[in-house]
Amino acid sequence: MVLPFNTTEANTGRPAPLPTAPPMASLATEAAHIGAANYSSLTSGADEQFVDFLVLGNKENYLVRADRKAILDSNTDLARMLTGGGGSGGPAGKCVVRDVKRDNFETFVRYLETCFIKFVSPTHTLEMLELATRYQCRQLEIYCVKELDLNLSVEHVLEVYRALWFYNSVPSAAAASAAPGAGAGQRRNRCCPRRRNREAQQDCGPVTPEEHFAALLANCLQLIDMHAEQVFSQEAMLALHFPELEMIVKRDALQLSSETVLLDLLARWSLEDCRRKNVHPSAENRRRALGALCYAP
Repeated sequence: MVLPFNTTEANTGRPAPLPTAPPMASLATEAAHIGAANYSSLTSGADEQFVDFLVLGNKENYLVRADRKAILDSNTDLARMLTGGGGSGGPAGKCVVRDVKRDNFETFVRYLETCFIKFVSPTHTLEMLELATRYQCRQLEIYCVKELDLNLSVEHVLEVYRALWFYNSVPSAAAASAAPGAGAGQRRNRCCPRRRNREAQQDCGPVTPEEHFAALLANCLQLIDMHAEQVFSQEAMLALHFPELEMIVKRDALQLSSETVLLDLLARWSLEDCRRKNVHPSAENRRRALGALCYAP
């Protein structure tokens, strides 16, 4: 009978050789420690490179990851949120953002990273303009205003017009045009040709967002003048506040085929205003709602 080959002391007469390789248990433990160290180094580097914004929604929350350096270099309120801690306090140190749409906020963050944005519609452009104004991104403000100006149409002119009132550019523009001393400055320019030529060279169009807002307002009013009857027939005219309606109705350049178009608009707007205020739409209340606009036609 042949005995199986082995290296036991009974078969060889010598002690069994000791194993030279380390045990598998120690190898598994060492590999686990190395993997944990590498993972911690990778995650720490990722935390330093990226920043997470927690967008709070009505039913669920969303996480938007952005490049930290791009956000800090943007000089916006998001950058001040990171450096000053404003708006932080979310789980795991995430920056909390409220009252924004997730898609629009992610588009805004990607613009800060790449300086590129694709507008879908005038309504989308206005939504991005709202975000740019909220977070003080002046470059995107100008970009949005230029995009609205290039695609200004009769269908969306009132939406853009109301947005300009929302951003308080209309009162500031009116105050600038009626500022005291403006006429004196023009008289001085007429008397000084050298100064007039120097200022003409420096005047290269709007530069600040406020100047772009004022230029867009002028274009909106000119478009309303040219297509007054089409604009007056829109339901959006009935949603205008009194100062917004007054600026349009009092313009002398309105191209109307008849004064009855304006009369019909004022009648419909006064009726809608009484409904908004929950007031009986009597003739007296409707005249009180219109005020001096009763004599506009």
